[in-house]
Amino acid sequence: MQVTALAGVLAQQGIGRVFCSMQGRAIHTAGIIAERAGCPVARDQRLNERHFGSFEGRMKAYLANEGALGIALLRPMDSLSKAPGGESMGETATRILPFLQMVHGLPDHAVAAVTHSHAMQSLLGVLMGSEDYERFRHDNASYSIIRWIDKQPTVIRWNVTDHLIQAAPAAAI
Repeated sequence: MQVTALAGVLAQQGIGRVFCSMQGRAIHTAGIIAERAGCPVARDQRLNERHFGSFEGRMKAYLANEGALGIALLRPMDSLSKAPGGESMGETATRILPFLQMVHGLPDHAVAAVTHSHAMQSLLGVLMGSEDYERFRHDNASYSIIRWIDKQPTVIRWNVTDHLIQAAPAAAI
């Protein structure tokens, strides 16, 4: 239901192409959005979720029990914290920024990029000049609007959820 609502609102924005990470949930979501918008999907590994190294695939409860490093990974508030063999938030944003450059060079139409929570938090933090990445949490099936202004990617709105509120079923009384 959330993805259907997201697909509807993005299709109304005139999406001409959808990109997604190489991870299953993003591929599935991108397919629904692209079908609704009537446009192609392309996978791009730069949109993959932050790599958690030796903690990859572990449950959040596990990370919470791993002391300061586990908490830093769960609640990212600086650009350097990372698990052994993993990616910091700063490194994640550095990986995604060339993707923004690439889509900026595409023909003039709206593009949707389906990615993941820490990937979005890292990108938004860098674009908005803040290392308090926790501030930029993204709800499931929310979206952000990034436009190029004065040759710079600029965040217009982030974590937009209006379409989810409208799509929520009425509560029984």
